[in-house]
Amino acid sequence: MTEPSPVYVVAADGGNSKTDLVLADPSGRVLAQVRGPGTHSHLVGVEQVVAELIELLTAARIIAGIPADAPAAAGTFYLANVDLPGDAEAVLAALRSARVARLLEVDNDVLAVLEAGSNRGWGIGVVCGAGMNALGIGPDGRIERFLGLGDVTGDWGGGHGIGVAALGAAVRAEDGRGRRSALTGLIAHHFHRRTASEVAVAAHTGLIDQAELGGLAPVVFQAALDGDLLSRELVHRLADEAILLARTLSTRLELDETATEVVLGGGLLQSGNPVLLDRVAEGITAVLPKAEIVVLTVPPVAGALRDALRRIGATSVVQNRARLAFGAESARDDQRDQASVRRPG
Repeated sequence: MTEPSPVYVVAADGGNSKTDLVLADPSGRVLAQVRGPGTHSHLVGVEQVVAELIELLTAARIIAGIPADAPAAAGTFYLANVDLPGDAEAVLAALRSARVARLLEVDNDVLAVLEAGSNRGWGIGVVCGAGMNALGIGPDGRIERFLGLGDVTGDWGGGHGIGVAALGAAVRAEDGRGRRSALTGLIAHHFHRRTASEVAVAAHTGLIDQAELGGLAPVVFQAALDGDLLSRELVHRLADEAILLARTLSTRLELDETATEVVLGGGLLQSGNPVLLDRVAEGITAVLPKAEIVVLTVPPVAGALRDALRRIGATSVVQNRARLAFGAESARDDQRDQASVRRPG
């Protein structure tokens, strides 16, 4: 007699730098967790991204002892660079074709942050990692978002944005067009060059990958903490962009007078840097006085898990328990073991 297929769900959070995928049983207990490369369908195509997701799923099934031909009851995939409806539909079709799960959901990875950090299941999520984006869900389920296509849609921020801005400011300080800043020496030292101008030339000619400029964000954050005024201005610019995203979504969702959770996620917003977070908290509270600011401290994939459990009929108690307990050990390693509320002051 054939053994019945185990009931399980699959959840994935695909960012620009990495993808976390987990399998869990209907109670939310994690059966397997694996990590792979980020999701860049706009660069490598949907087929390659889906192939990499299936490879991760196969590895997770082996860890969990689940047969390769046993589809999940539900699967939620929140992926970076799934920015347009057609992007999500293409990934969804490919996952369906591969019989990944009976019920499937595909959306942008900003949703993972909101789902992971919100107690109510709705609100505003702002992500600032390699890039920057935001999404809002009203209490009635209505979703508002931004195109998030980069320079062509007026986007700025994230590690790459602040890194490029810092390098430009350092060169200007060095050649006399701008104010003096500790960034000139710090950036040169970071890339093992004599001057910031040498770093700029190396980035321009390809000796330094443009993506590496995102690694300057921690340098800028520390310089701001140490009192460098130019670095502080750059960090404040980043904070002001986060405030603008939250305020705009609140207005579009008509939440300005509603007690709303604003979830902050991504490496930069979860860095703990007070120059950034104090400015964000004060700015959001000034324009949205009833906002509750939540700095995400559980892995975003917990949000995808929450959604997958919801799709198989798990109660809100089960969803929230899984969301808050998920990955507690690894979260402690990353100093992310619970959701915390931050107030200005």
